[in-house]
Amino acid sequence: MNPNDMTIQQLCDLFGYAPKGRPLDTKEVAEVLGVHPSTVDHYRLRGVGPRHFSPPGTRRVWYAERDVMAWMLSGLRHSTSEPRDLQMTNTSAALSETLGTQQFRLAGAPAA
Repeated sequence: MNPNDMTIQQLCDLFGYAPKGRPLDTKEVAEVLGVHPSTVDHYRLRGVGPRHFSPPGTRRVWYAERDVMAWMLSGLRHSTSEPRDLQMTNTSAALSETLGTQQFRLAGAPAA
C-alpha cells in the first residue's frame, strides 16, 4: 500500500491522531511531531519537512494534516542501518505488516 493511496483517516489511525479537519500552523505541527516549532521551521527551510503553503500576501505558513501524516510515514524503515533512499521502496511492505497490527502514538496523543 502506497502512503499516497491512503485516506487521511487511515493515516491518522496509524498514528493515533485525531484530525482537526483544518490546516495546521507551525506550532501545531511541532506538537504533533514532538519537536520545537523552530525545528519545523528548519525542516521547511532545508526542504526536508512536510509540504507547506503560504497564501499570497501573508507570512503565515500552513500544513495540511494529510501532508504531515504522510511525511511522518515516509520515515518508516525496518532498521536504523537502512539507507534513507531505500525507505520509500520498503514503505509499502512495511505498511502491510504494520496496518491493523500496530498503532504508533504521537507525542502528546492520549494513549489508546
